[in-house]
Amino acid sequence: MTDSTDTSTPPWGDDFDAERAWTLVQNLRADKDKLQGEKDTLTTELATERQARGDAEKAAKDADPEGKLTAAEKRAADAERSLWTERALRKHSIAEELVEFLSGDTEEVILAKAEKLSRAGAAAAPAPAEEPTPSAEVPVRPAPDLTPGHGGEPTPEFSPATVAAALRARAGVR
Repeated sequence: MTDSTDTSTPPWGDDFDAERAWTLVQNLRADKDKLQGEKDTLTTELATERQARGDAEKAAKDADPEGKLTAAEKRAADAERSLWTERALRKHSIAEELVEFLSGDTEEVILAKAEKLSRAGAAAAPAPAEEPTPSAEVPVRPAPDLTPGHGGEPTPEFSPATVAAALRARAGVR
């Protein structure tokens, strides 16, 4: 076994030169001071850059808060689309229940769809029946025959069966 206290060779070598060691220590201290100065300079530059970036982000956020402008644009686009849809509903007399079929990104597209929907609804809907106008042959509600100072003549009795028969004859139904 070797003895750990064997000091045949010192760690600095055989010949120790104190002057050379002192120069080495001085150079190491100078390098350390130089690197410390560079580190301080870079730290200051980094802090300045971070501050500038933070200020730029704050200015950008103040000019356009993240997401707020796009949310406002989205609300405006939705309101505009709703307006176009309402215009199309009014212009083409379409029922409110059919509004879900009117979609599009421009007013022209929505109006074209509304026109198509209106034509399809008009073709599917039966023509409204014309209201018959009362004529002399169809008895209507009895009207009083009032003449001042006269008792009046008796009016014929109102009979719903007579009215129904007259309407059937007029419509051609037996």
